[in-house]
Amino acid sequence: MHIAAWLAALLDEYSGTIVVDNLHRGADDNVIVEMFAEIVERSPDAVRWIIATRDVMGLPVASWV
Repeated sequence: MHIAAWLAALLDEYSGTIVVDNLHRGADDNVIVEMFAEIVERSPDAVRWIIATRDVMGLPVASWV
C-alpha cells in the first residue's frame, strides 16, 4: 500500500511512542486493518505502539509483542 509505505518512511526518523485509540472502529474495513498492520510491521524498533481496541481484528498482535 502506498500510504503505508509513505508513513513508514516518515517513521524512519522518529523515535517515540504512537498511541492509537478506538482502533476497533475500523474493524469493518479490511483496508484499514491491513494498512495499520503494514505500518506497524514496517516501523523501526525505535517506535513503540500503544493500541486500544475492543477486538484484535485478525491483526498479528502476538508477533508484535
